[in-house]
Amino acid sequence: MKNSSIWKIVGILFIAILALAVVFMLMPFVAVAGGIGFWYFSKKKPNERYRMFSLIALGVGIVGSIFAIPAFINSNQNNASINTQVTVPSSSSSSEKQSSTQSSSEDKSKESSEERSEPSSSSSSSSEQEKKEWTKETNAQFATYLMNEMNNKLAETGTPLSVRAEYSDSSLILLYVPQDFKYQSNTEVQQVVDSVLIAKNGLFSKWATENGYEPNSTNNPTLYVYAEDGTTLAEESAFSGTMKLKIDNN
Repeated sequence: MKNSSIWKIVGILFIAILALAVVFMLMPFVAVAGGIGFWYFSKKKPNERYRMFSLIALGVGIVGSIFAIPAFINSNQNNASINTQVTVPSSSSSSEKQSSTQSSSEDKSKESSEERSEPSSSSSSSSEQEKKEWTKETNAQFATYLMNEMNNKLAETGTPLSVRAEYSDSSLILLYVPQDFKYQSNTEVQQVVDSVLIAKNGLFSKWATENGYEPNSTNNPTLYVYAEDGTTLAEESAFSGTMKLKIDNN
């Protein structure tokens, strides 16, 4: 009875993990469906309830795609590098003896050279661990990267929307979204700005790490979201790390 219960639990866990993996890989399709639905229920057949559901699906799909697509590409690259490793067998016992003798002599010489170079390697590794300072110029570069990545994701999902990102000093990112969002309900605007915040934090961690900056809360710039006419829709709270609405459309 105990063995059957254990196998039953293992089977349930396996099915759950498989289901999560499938859902994770379907995020781009969820974003496409959400974008099409948002456009359809906004322009072709206006329906506030279905439009909100489509907007939620769009936000979830975009955020999921930001993490799913790089993970899928890295997985393929790792598999490709593993498949390119080739083992060449030796042709005869005499060649095996000769290669064994050569490898032993090479190992000895390598060990001696490693001992001599150990101080320099340790100093180089310590210098690599030093992180660069986050500056105004750095924030400007990240703002451009954030804007391009978000617009690329929107284009990939077929969503007819685009955003514009600016920076202020070294601590603020100002993101401008289409004017239509200014007139949406509080619930819809909150869903959009929350999705934008998740995307900003994920892309910040990725970009900072790749460019030698410490991806901590001190360097992470605060996010402000505006409509195209300059109306402030929401701002990131420095205390809670969540988006606080600055408009009231209820």
